[in-house]
Amino acid sequence: MQLQKIIVFALAVLLLSNACNKKYTPATYTKGKQLQWGKGGGFAGNGATYFLLENGQFFYQEKLQADTLFVGKLPKKTRKYFFKQLNKINIDSLQFNHPGNVYGFIGYKAQPEDTLTQSMWGDDKYIMPVSLKPFLDTLIKASRPLMTATQQPKQ
Repeated sequence: MQLQKIIVFALAVLLLSNACNKKYTPATYTKGKQLQWGKGGGFAGNGATYFLLENGQFFYQEKLQADTLFVGKLPKKTRKYFFKQLNKINIDSLQFNHPGNVYGFIGYKAQPEDTLTQSMWGDDKYIMPVSLKPFLDTLIKASRPLMTATQQPKQ
């Protein structure tokens, strides 16, 4: 009888710990905000998208690949900083859409069911919004330690 109680308790702990550490993908995340950024284009059409979920999970996807790879998790303080900064740079109202042959982009979803609000740049005739450059530089710097050399964005 005592052994049964121990086994039931161990199973309950295992199930709870598994539920608390659930890893989502950007496509299955239903609990909060989502930030996407990356680069693409050029002759080969290559590119990469980076995803940061509000729960801190960080993902990478190559443009020509179907799989989205879990890269790691950003600390709570760091991820809260980035989602708070989104309000300061008014990402919802930027509406900057001037991609070139080679382009960069940033996108945001306030709720999982929302449409992605996205800004794109790369056309030499238009200058990327001033508020985005320092934000993206800081975001890339914070996420770089989680990535392998091939996943890291080229400056």
